[in-house]
Amino acid sequence: MEEVPFITETEAKRIKDHAERDIVLLAIRAGYHVSHGPSVRCYPPVPGKNGEPKIVTGTDYLFTDPDNGMENIVEVTTGNGHSPSKLAQRRVVDQAGIENYHLLGISERTTLQRVLSPRDLLLLFREILK
Repeated sequence: MEEVPFITETEAKRIKDHAERDIVLLAIRAGYHVSHGPSVRCYPPVPGKNGEPKIVTGTDYLFTDPDNGMENIVEVTTGNGHSPSKLAQRRVVDQAGIENYHLLGISERTTLQRVLSPRDLLLLFREILK
């Protein structure tokens, strides 16, 4: 299997989407290894945001816990995740049987930004991603 390169702090600072940039920088500060997320495929197809059949969706990031190697697929949103496209993405993930998928919205980002210690940040990420 090909090794996926981790996103560095310098690369994370160049992420254009502010919500994604904030979450990735916080995860790196907590000690997570962050890489670009995998594509998720499902069968049978599920309804997409406009009702068309959808079988594949891209995800934002893959967070790997530095201590236990646990991987979590993370999707970042600026809102609460109830947009038609995020709901369609969630249907694909559910149909594919992915259990380690997490959508981090504004409330999670705000909570994470209040934590000062990298160790406390890691513990809070683990709580959110369980």
